[in-house]
Amino acid sequence: MIFRAFISGLFLMLLSTTGFSAPDKAEANAFLIDTWQTPQGLPENLVDCILQTRDGYLWVGTYGGLARFDGIRFVTFGVHNSKGFRHNRIISLFEDRAGDLWIGSDGGGVTRYHGGQFINYGVKDGLTSDTVRLLGQGTGGGVCMTDNGGRYNRWLDGKITTHPMDDLPKNLKKTQNWRTNATGQVWITFGSGTNCLVPESIVKLGPFSEARKDRSGNFWVLGSGFVARLRAGNQDNNTKPEPLLKDDFTCFCEGSSGDFWVGTARHGLLHWKEGQGEDFEPVAGIPDVEIRTIYEDREGDIWVGSTRGGLTRLRPRPLEVLTEGLQGKDILTVTEDTARRLWVSTYEAGLFYTDLNGTPNHRFYPLPGPYNQPFTIWSLCSTRDGALWIGTWGGGLFQIKDGQTNRFIHNDINSCV
Repeated sequence: MIFRAFISGLFLMLLSTTGFSAPDKAEANAFLIDTWQTPQGLPENLVDCILQTRDGYLWVGTYGGLARFDGIRFVTFGVHNSKGFRHNRIISLFEDRAGDLWIGSDGGGVTRYHGGQFINYGVKDGLTSDTVRLLGQGTGGGVCMTDNGGRYNRWLDGKITTHPMDDLPKNLKKTQNWRTNATGQVWITFGSGTNCLVPESIVKLGPFSEARKDRSGNFWVLGSGFVARLRAGNQDNNTKPEPLLKDDFTCFCEGSSGDFWVGTARHGLLHWKEGQGEDFEPVAGIPDVEIRTIYEDREGDIWVGSTRGGLTRLRPRPLEVLTEGLQGKDILTVTEDTARRLWVSTYEAGLFYTDLNGTPNHRFYPLPGPYNQPFTIWSLCSTRDGALWIGTWGGGLFQIKDGQTNRFIHNDINSCV
């Protein structure tokens, strides 16, 4: 099985229309990308929700039914093969404390997968609507669910009850396009994942589609045309954000490695890792620009569902191949100096370097000097005093230190130690 399972006050995180469209900024080589669509067994290419259950299976909600994926093949469920489904448009997934899988649909109520059987509940059983947009664990037990109008129900011991909006805290009452959860104690919106009670300062922002808390206690807010975060300790600030991008953000995910992922309606999947640049960057290789859901499994792989592109998995590349500036060169040896410059020697093509303190997209530059052509640089050695020793075939031994080049031996040098 494949599953190795914010400023000081409120500020905006980026994203201008010129900030992520350039191809040279796209993270084309950072991830290994695989995609599954209908030819590979996915029931439909519109993927609206993803969940990994405790047994390791990945469950995928599509507009053509539910799919269970073991990394090799899909097993599909829906109105065509199960009495527990009244509609194939699956829009929410949740695993409760008991290990039961709950499946929310757009028009077919909610289905519970228990003991290998699918059991369906609808309006006739007490739901306020047959559209179940959100699912979550109730603090008092049972499973909570909301519909498109923000009304919520709770399933407990086989009985479904309705909770009125008046039961909710003031700052969680439905306003504009906000959504609430079923207990009134956490915030749930159209995005996936577990959210938290929203501070008053965020509630006053205006329309937004999702608010959630990250591992550091910062609140992130996705609105119509902006991403903002409220840092822990500054959550009473009332500063209103200024939209920076004419786009709608659809979903958000904080990865276990500290990466942040944002799905958009027209610009695909965006990725940002704190400490590496100031902007979210687009991820190349996603087969559709309209992202609907992002999910991280227990192995740290990122799964993306889109409107037309099916199911996509992103894995960080274990190795990064650096070629810019070195294409066509035969590489003989590599060393890193005390200033974190990486030096590369070649066969009759000279000496090259790149600065490791910069961005991950490194370009190598040639360094002119007497140790270059027609000599072959067989060996390199960096010493603690900042010197670089260069051993050549046909030119002898050279040293570069403090910007000066010295030649010591005129014989062939096979190694520097």
